[in-house]
Amino acid sequence: MNIITAVSQYESCKLWIDGFRSDSTKRAYSVHISLFCKFHNINPDELVKIKPDKLKDMTINYILELRKKSKNTAGKPKTGEMSVNSIKQYLAGIKSLLDEHEINLPWKKIARYYPEEVTNEYRSYTRQEILKLLFSLGLFQL
Repeated sequence: MNIITAVSQYESCKLWIDGFRSDSTKRAYSVHISLFCKFHNINPDELVKIKPDKLKDMTINYILELRKKSKNTAGKPKTGEMSVNSIKQYLAGIKSLLDEHEINLPWKKIARYYPEEVTNEYRSYTRQEILKLLFSLGLFQL
């Protein structure tokens, strides 16, 4: 059974999952909800019945746990690793499901617990650098 089918079996997720056009969004958000629920040892139907104050605390605790497990340096993570830059994305599926059920959390306050994003030293070439390279290789002429 795939992750989308597994999550869609819960009453709280059926319409929510069907509302997405993109299979990649369905898959990603299903993973997000599954991981969040597994961390808190609940299922999505139980999740949407929890009071917002408790949900806020659960969400913050989840973010703090993800921060501990995530990679704090730039560069592509290895298999099984997660970048701190991905944490916001992991919360997107949770926020989406809660929004679907009209459960409002103070997301601005929760966002304070997101880690600082890391960047790398890589950058894209400028147009001038590309033209200079093409000229030097004889691939471009005026």
